[in-house]
Amino acid sequence: MKHTMNKIWLLGLSIAIALFSCTDPDLIGLEIQPQSDRITINTLDNDGAFLSLTSIVEDSVKSDENTLNLLGAYTDPIFGDVEAHFSTQLLLSESAVDFGDNPVLTSAVLHLTYAGYYGDSTQQMHVEIAALDESIFLDSSYYSNQTVIATNVLASHAFYPYESNPDTLGKYSLQIPLDILGQTVLDASSDDLTDNTAFLEYLKGIQIRTTALSGSIVYFNLKDVDSRLRIIYNDTLEFDLLMGSGAARLNHFTQAHQLTQELAVQSMGGYNLKMLIDTSLISYLQDSLADKPINKATLTFHQTGDTEYFGAHNSLSLVRVDSSGSKLFLTDFFEGGEHFGGEIENNRYAFNISKYLSQLISEDLLIEDLYLMPIGASVNANRTLLTGEVELNITYTEF
Repeated sequence: MKHTMNKIWLLGLSIAIALFSCTDPDLIGLEIQPQSDRITINTLDNDGAFLSLTSIVEDSVKSDENTLNLLGAYTDPIFGDVEAHFSTQLLLSESAVDFGDNPVLTSAVLHLTYAGYYGDSTQQMHVEIAALDESIFLDSSYYSNQTVIATNVLASHAFYPYESNPDTLGKYSLQIPLDILGQTVLDASSDDLTDNTAFLEYLKGIQIRTTALSGSIVYFNLKDVDSRLRIIYNDTLEFDLLMGSGAARLNHFTQAHQLTQELAVQSMGGYNLKMLIDTSLISYLQDSLADKPINKATLTFHQTGDTEYFGAHNSLSLVRVDSSGSKLFLTDFFEGGEHFGGEIENNRYAFNISKYLSQLISEDLLIEDLYLMPIGASVNANRTLLTGEVELNITYTEF
């Protein structure tokens, strides 16, 4: 597994601190600021061991039945090539369908409701639609590194995201002619059209994928009522195949994973930022904050490296990883978003870890790896570059 590492050294750090009754000002290299009830530790100011930071690859993310499905491919100037495509079932909108004798196809158009994009939408996107060779299932779990075979190409299409006019409700959709698939549906036997169980044996679903790099990844809402394959036959009759809540859907993501030294968080199975607090810091805080309750402890990360088209995440999540590898929310998370934080503000992500740090100091929790992670990693394409600066601010009550 490729990974990048940037080890930040701290505890000789200008802990802009604060102990009213300071003990030993030379303690592990900390600079004591008297008559204060605040401890401030910044990784850029000092040399001791406070926090190790490493960008690690997230092998995959769960990607089935998400609220959005992602499609596109582009080259990020720092992260390299990024690609997303998806597969979905098409479901009958009613059972026991009867198209009559010798129905004649008028048109078949795949409608995909737009829900946003990431990147440069002014570049044309080239995609193809293929029939699935294998079944996918609503009650199965799928991850972004899994592949679904689809060899029978039904159509190719080139478009600019959001180039069409919105409908009367202001919604935009991508519309792809799919007459071959429409004819396939009209050719189905009455047994094939009895219900969705039978129909999915006849037509397992479709895959929509890119055929070349473009400039963006587009988000689609396949659960929207207007996302459908609309078949018009005998000039005026209509029939819809749906991709809503009852349909199995999954996304596949491919990342270059080419970072060497950068600190980063990336969605779509890209990177998480792994960190470990050094035991010397906890030991110091145990001594310095004995019988001094923590009022607030904030851990702040600094963001950098936005480009015109590739912006940072609006918010990130901070979790701990236990000995079994399970990712668990910090205690502060359960106090609510206003307490916990994580939203970007002035190029910073700040997290309130007061309860978590108190648990470390009291040894109610062991020191474990922390992960800075994307929120909604399978429904957005954002990436965030971070500087080596991490700041821990602690305020406490001095009795």
